[in-house]
Amino acid sequence: MESFIQPLSSLDEPSNTQLLNVNQQVPLIRNKRKSYSKSSIRRLYISHSITEENKEEYSENEAEPNNKKMNASLPFRIVENREFVDLVHELDNNYSIPKRKNLSGKILNEEFDRTVIRIKSCLAKASSISITLDIWTSIQNYPYMGVTCHCLDERMILSSYTLAVRHLPGTHSSEAIKENLIMVLNEYNIFDKIVGIVTDNCSNMINLSSLLNSDVHPEPRTSFSQMQKKVNQFSCCAHVLNLILQRMSKYSNEKLSGCKYVTISIVIPTFGCLQASLLVDPNDSLIVRVLKKLLNYWTKMYTDKYGIFTNKILIAATFLDVRTKLFGKYPDKIRKAFLKEAKNTIKNIISNKNN
Repeated sequence: MESFIQPLSSLDEPSNTQLLNVNQQVPLIRNKRKSYSKSSIRRLYISHSITEENKEEYSENEAEPNNKKMNASLPFRIVENREFVDLVHELDNNYSIPKRKNLSGKILNEEFDRTVIRIKSCLAKASSISITLDIWTSIQNYPYMGVTCHCLDERMILSSYTLAVRHLPGTHSSEAIKENLIMVLNEYNIFDKIVGIVTDNCSNMINLSSLLNSDVHPEPRTSFSQMQKKVNQFSCCAHVLNLILQRMSKYSNEKLSGCKYVTISIVIPTFGCLQASLLVDPNDSLIVRVLKKLLNYWTKMYTDKYGIFTNKILIAATFLDVRTKLFGKYPDKIRKAFLKEAKNTIKNIISNKNN
């Protein structure tokens, strides 16, 4: 017991020798920290060529990878936000945050140049490249042309890059679009590697591939290698799908636009016309057949979920509306079944109302 109590008493009242040893150890620890700090600074000076003249430039350009700033999709003014500055200093009090002007100017331009060099290096290894092209107008009424490219890298992995988003003033004729597109392709040295281009179905885009082919190979292509280098044009599937839906909904749009109050009697005829338009024709192209099957799937799922063709109220309302012409789009067998269901529903409604 005494041996247990004795150490506690010695800790409560340390001797002069113990206090002296502790006081002597504290400066040693501090000296080690200073020595470590000096060695770290010395290593930065030697390994990274940091001097007093370029210390600020290093802290702004090399202390942190620039792509971390660029890929965050944050506005440049965040470096002036006090909460953001406090957070960075909490993480590293010695880090010097770049100024907004320097970040949006010198650093951004340097990162852009590095990105372009990296993209060019990747595209130089690709043998065939396809591009997508689109033109749109901003809210401020400025027209822009966006160009992206897609290719397989050496590991056979699909890679996509944004090549340009350029202001496109003047008329948007096929010739003007071609000239601007060629400028972008020549900038990345991929003009001869283009094998496909995806655009929408606008009139100024339809002839783009033929214009590009006339510049790539003005003479007739007779050999197999020349045929392989032909630029093929494809329509954007999303745009084609949108056009199909617009054409199929033309009937319902005309009917609904003429109604002061939209009634439920138009629901079944609308879906009936939609299904009739989606019937696959043997003369349809492959992409049209695929799109029709896809739309058929979603239409069937919607009608099954909400019971469009089995809802008794919708059936009765449709037969009572003279505009629907008694399901003229349906075969006799289905029309008779609907008519029978409509009669029974109407009888039940009348009997319930009389009771």
